[in-house]
Amino acid sequence: MQAPLNRAARTAGLSLAALGALAGAGGAAAHGLLPSDQPATTGEVALPTNLASSNLSLQGNSHQAQAPALTTGVMPVVAAVAPVAAPQYKTVAASTRQAAAKPAPAAKPAADQPSSLASSAIEAAESKLGTPYVWGATGPNSFDCSGLMQFAFEQAGKDLPRTAAAQSQVGEKVSMDDLKPGDLIFLYSPVSHVVMYVGNGKVIEAPNSGEDVKYTPLSKIEKNAVSARRVA
Repeated sequence: MQAPLNRAARTAGLSLAALGALAGAGGAAAHGLLPSDQPATTGEVALPTNLASSNLSLQGNSHQAQAPALTTGVMPVVAAVAPVAAPQYKTVAASTRQAAAKPAPAAKPAADQPSSLASSAIEAAESKLGTPYVWGATGPNSFDCSGLMQFAFEQAGKDLPRTAAAQSQVGEKVSMDDLKPGDLIFLYSPVSHVVMYVGNGKVIEAPNSGEDVKYTPLSKIEKNAVSARRVA
């Protein structure tokens, strides 16, 4: 087979590589070596074993050409895939969320604020918490109910009558539903007891013999209340 190939090469001026490829393609096709679904025009042709291993050469002038080795396999190309970083999420501290969600306390309506004179009277009365009750006493070491009220407002700069009945005629009458800190509340009929509303649903009073000046829930004395007065 070598002589015909050499003559064909010299006659047609073909290179050994081209001639080898043509011969290999024809031989492979003739012997059924190419798969039916693989066209010969792809350039990737398998040569018969006896032809691929033969050392074909063309002698022309002073040059000698050798057929390059042909490989029958194609190395697969694998694309490198960069790892995808996991998304980062910012978190908000629970304490920050709670602080943002908590509403600011509503300002107390001006109508519920005591006057400066009333505030001073409340402070004076509260300074005597724990002082014993003594009938007819006006302080500073013991008090009866009206004596405590007289003392407290006197410290604030306002004079009040001595008894609860007389005090119930001073100042402006107010509803029990419209009380402000510093208002006086009178109990029983005829009036025989007086307490001072200090806000937050409680009053301060000098209650009875054997007890001391103390806070009392407003709800506890409301059923006996007959009037309320705003004296400051």
